[in-house]
Amino acid sequence: MPLVPQARASALPSGLAPELPPSPWRLLRGLAESRPHDVAYVVGQDARTWAEVARTVERAAAGLVRSGLRADQVVVSLLPSAHPRPELETALRAIGAVVVHLAPGLTGEALSEALADVDVRLVLTPDEAELDRLAGLTFRSAEMFAVDAGWDRLLALGEERLRMDPDAVSRADRGVEPDGTSARVLAADASVGRVPHHVRPDLPATEATVVVGDHGDPLVRATLDAHLTSGGTLVHLPTPDGLAGVLAAVRPACLVLAHGPAAQLPGLAPSVPAARRLRPGRPRTNDVLRSWSGGRLATVVVDRPAPGLRDLLGGLEVSVELLPVELLPADLPVPPPVVLGDVADLPRRSRRDPSRDFLLDNDRAPAPVAPDESAFVLPSLPLFGGESFLDKLLIAQATQAGA
Repeated sequence: MPLVPQARASALPSGLAPELPPSPWRLLRGLAESRPHDVAYVVGQDARTWAEVARTVERAAAGLVRSGLRADQVVVSLLPSAHPRPELETALRAIGAVVVHLAPGLTGEALSEALADVDVRLVLTPDEAELDRLAGLTFRSAEMFAVDAGWDRLLALGEERLRMDPDAVSRADRGVEPDGTSARVLAADASVGRVPHHVRPDLPATEATVVVGDHGDPLVRATLDAHLTSGGTLVHLPTPDGLAGVLAAVRPACLVLAHGPAAQLPGLAPSVPAARRLRPGRPRTNDVLRSWSGGRLATVVVDRPAPGLRDLLGGLEVSVELLPVELLPADLPVPPPVVLGDVADLPRRSRRDPSRDFLLDNDRAPAPVAPDESAFVLPSLPLFGGESFLDKLLIAQATQAGA
């Protein structure tokens, strides 16, 4: 009996509606329809609504597809924490790409050890200068996407693709297993792990959440994923610098702290006298601390206790939630293995070399995309393809001159 994929069930004469698991794109689209004017992200001084974010994600995802990126391809991110394009990560997950986030401060030797056998298709970077972090690595079929310079180009390509194929992103998302696109993190110890999808903080649905920490921290990654489920407003800070101003401006109900910022928080809070006790075991709320935190803070989420943090939060009368996030095995996509068959006694129907009749080649480059239809570029470094863009240009000119 022929089998019909669940995502194609709606095409049957019976019109069965497919029951698909929630994915980041479907969650985002639902929020854009139910709460289009609510603020989703605050990035610097820019407040972005759910409708704006959904539209940007759709255009970015369509631009990635048009540029040649496909499901199960590995993307290495060199973007800094709290970069101004949070929509890019949701767009990558919508088309099934697997993103590896690099912890800051990793040396070239550690990166070489962790990524030597990874088939990387794309490197995200603010600009080409950041590629120095990958010195010593060679990715045979990778391209670079300089986000700062190429973002508008990516959205323009996506807009053109959606005019030709309005269902491009939703169709790609229906064929993606959401758990398989969970973020991968390359930690400071050069180990690669996958963020579990079942461990997430409980964020407020109608209030703001401030998360402080590097985007490679497991708790921060879990919070970014939980944001699409909760539907509240999210502000991401890479470090506690400027936290006091953000707390006063946003007045969050939830504060999520990676371990480093959690240990620094007691030193950033204003110094106040010890609070007198109204009754045994219950300190009086300190008005100075309450004003410093914005006045609405109700929950603080940390992955493990930090010195002095509980004493500080005792004066705020907020609940402290411990949420350790243990990384799972990375489970990165791998190219198909090379399988060689014994062709000595088998009839041949091909004119190719007999040794290639039963060979699955895993070194094939991705299908070429015309330069004017891609937002990706080959950088002028010998990192990609084994030779620089300038070398290829000189070789092409020499070949043309010789002809």
